[in-house]
Amino acid sequence: MVGWRMVDRFAGFRYEVKGPHVVQSGFHTAAEKLADELGCFGWIQDSEFRTVVGEARCAKTVADKFKAFLREGHPTSEVESVDIYDYPDTKIKLHFSHFKRLGSDRVTCFPAPPHACPSSSSDPITAAGHSVANSSSWW
Repeated sequence: MVGWRMVDRFAGFRYEVKGPHVVQSGFHTAAEKLADELGCFGWIQDSEFRTVVGEARCAKTVADKFKAFLREGHPTSEVESVDIYDYPDTKIKLHFSHFKRLGSDRVTCFPAPPHACPSSSSDPITAAGHSVANSSSWW
């Protein structure tokens, strides 16, 4: 029986999309459009490693459609692989009221993949001088 708990109604996840043309290919625009159509919110951004990273929170009934788009991509994006981490509590770490494209001036990374900070530091707040999204860091 499906209840009224958040985990029964929503899916929250972060992702990293890799491929030769995922950056500057129409991928972001198509992802934003689909997220709006599905009622998902979250964010998308180019990483310093020329991958596309982000988080999304969607109704469970449509989350797989958004994940399928991430795996297939925009026709000009040539997706090679996608890493997805499903949050057990469905809560994304960077919360926006809609699906937002973040600029390169916004540093985002996490203590673990996908989109892990480029450091071996065990301190998730200051790893390599990056701001790190975690459960105690809501920015």
